[in-house]
Amino acid sequence: MTISVRRRIRKAGSNRASSYINVPSPVKTGEEVTIAVDRILIADPLGKIPKEDLHEFMEEFVEPAFWEWRKGGVG
Repeated sequence: MTISVRRRIRKAGSNRASSYINVPSPVKTGEEVTIAVDRILIADPLGKIPKEDLHEFMEEFVEPAFWEWRKGGVG
């Protein structure tokens, strides 16, 4: 099940240097979440995918495919 939502970025921490977003309630989460972020954010809400694997997947597949699609070159 894919959920697409728009969330407001919240500031956190004493110096407000960190930001967070709330995960939609239907999404099952674990104790930690694994994320890879550039212009796009992908997350494993259960934290089962190692951060190195998610990072590699983001750089090799998600980012290139997304920008090609965005330019109108896919489909």
